[in-house]
Amino acid sequence: MFKSDFIGTIFGIIGALIIALNIGYNLLGFVFFIISNIFYIRFGLSIKNYNIVILNLVFFLINLIGIYFYS
Repeated sequence: MFKSDFIGTIFGIIGALIIALNIGYNLLGFVFFIISNIFYIRFGLSIKNYNIVILNLVFFLINLIGIYFYS
């Protein structure tokens, strides 16, 4: 069984690659970032590290802004 932090890392890497390659799928990159944030929020809550939770909640909101402006 995969851990939330590992899955979050994979989705974050894929999202970053999609946006960095500038191949016209930036919206999809932000979706991958949001999925990553959800897994990291879950991970932070599971280990009671609220700094990770707060950081990824902020990133989640920033990614929603990104989706709004790219859609």
